[in-house]
Amino acid sequence: MKKLLRDRVVRTTLYLILLMWGFSTCSAVTGVWFDRRWNVHHLSPAEIRDVWYLPILMTIVWTPIIVWRAFAIRRERITPPAAGPMNIKDQGPATASSGVYIFASLLLFLGIALACNFSGDPQRWRVGVAILAVCTLPFVFIIFRRIRLRRALGPAELYLDARIQRGFSGTARYVRPLRGAELKSVDVRLSCEEKHTKKFNRIWIPTTRVLHEETITAQVTPSADRIDIRIPLHIPPTGSRSMTTDNTTIIWWLRLRLQMSGCPDTKSAFAIEVA
Repeated sequence: MKKLLRDRVVRTTLYLILLMWGFSTCSAVTGVWFDRRWNVHHLSPAEIRDVWYLPILMTIVWTPIIVWRAFAIRRERITPPAAGPMNIKDQGPATASSGVYIFASLLLFLGIALACNFSGDPQRWRVGVAILAVCTLPFVFIIFRRIRLRRALGPAELYLDARIQRGFSGTARYVRPLRGAELKSVDVRLSCEEKHTKKFNRIWIPTTRVLHEETITAQVTPSADRIDIRIPLHIPPTGSRSMTTDNTTIIWWLRLRLQMSGCPDTKSAFAIEVA
């Protein structure tokens, strides 16, 4: 459970679901309380039922995301890096961060709820359709950017020549196919982050602390059909090794920010195991 709550996607999704259920509960309770206490019709019975549509929609749509992340985290196994060349998976985000996806989904569900609320009134249904169209725009924009990226760029891969240990000095190679786009510039950063979970009463609150961070000057090999970047890596001898305990996780990240021409800008992130 602690490892699941430390996941950023699960934590953000769960917090927003609880926030919307709390907002709906407060709205319904205040509507009934004002009506009985002071005879103030804050919300009609039909409007009190309508305030539950959005949290129910969010729960139905986002619960599979939490379940999927739970299975993915359960399947993860921390193994020591191999002695030979390694290919590390890109963890993005390619198009947008998880917070942007959640905000666009929240806005879309809000538009759906308002459109359903206005659909029963012939005089207001056009307003509901207009609100739904506006709330759909951020999601459409994200999907459009993702389609453009998939057409212009292939999957990113990072190759390491040897096992990474403290005091390591070597070269990493970042390779990505190009399909009509062009790389303008690249920003590369190496960082070591410590994620610690503290318990306050019965609530676990995760915190992140940066132990080491530096900007790396990479060498770009010009090519029309692929991005080929050679990155000099140096792990300080006094740096922390990658580890995971009950409440603390230490991990090294190699992050790249790509400025592109012919497609949207994108990012890559690779988790490097340091023995």
